Amino acid sequence: MVFIETFAYIFVGIILVIFLFIVIITIKHLTSITIIKHPYTFSSSHDKKLKAECVAFAGSFNPPHLGHISLLKALSQKYKIVYAIIGFNPSKYYSVSARVRCEILEKMIQSEGLNNVKVILVNGHIWRAAYANNVTLMFRGIRSWKGDGNDELQLYFLNTVGSMILGFRIPIHTIFLQSSPEFENVSSTLIRSEIKAGHDISHLVPSSCVKLVTEAYS
Repeated sequence: MVFIETFAYIFVGIILVIFLFIVIITIKHLTSITIIKHPYTFSSSHDKKLKAECVAFAGSFNPPHLGHISLLKALSQKYKIVYAIIGFNPSKYYSVSARVRCEILEKMIQSEGLNNVKVILVNGHIWRAAYANNVTLMFRGIRSWKGDGNDELQLYFLNTVGSMILGFRIPIHTIFLQSSPEFENVSSTLIRSEIKAGHDISHLVPSSCVKLVTEAYS
């Protein structure tokens, strides 16, 4: 009986320690959010967090556009390898499949000469793919924190807690890149609306991919 009680106390103690560890790490990540605005100078104040060779930029890219390409270009100039990760849920219906979006993004990257940017499709948790590809730093694009902050915080929280509970891994730090003023009004939603209305989208996507995007989303 004493042995059972002792074991129970030890077990509860371990659970509490794990819980406190998760809480502390989560708070640390959520209270140390880094937002880098255009122009992306990656100043010395960010150097400690920005030291990495292999990074990832995740999004739905539905469809990819000039804003995405602008951010990928900035990252490709800073890091050795950049993964553009397209996440998808196989049980969810998409009007344009992840595979087609992948092909469009690859064409855009090729047209811009971003040879160190690689596109990968991820079915499931983004953080699992990041660990599998030796990514040490994650990036997300935002138009403004005021407009996108709430959604990004929720996603950041889920990825932070999920990687610890489901993957038993320390979360990969995420840095937010704010779009340049030139592209702050560009969005995938806008492009889909413009195509539906029959409007030209040459000012929203690379010229070499206008036809490809229009046909995919018509």
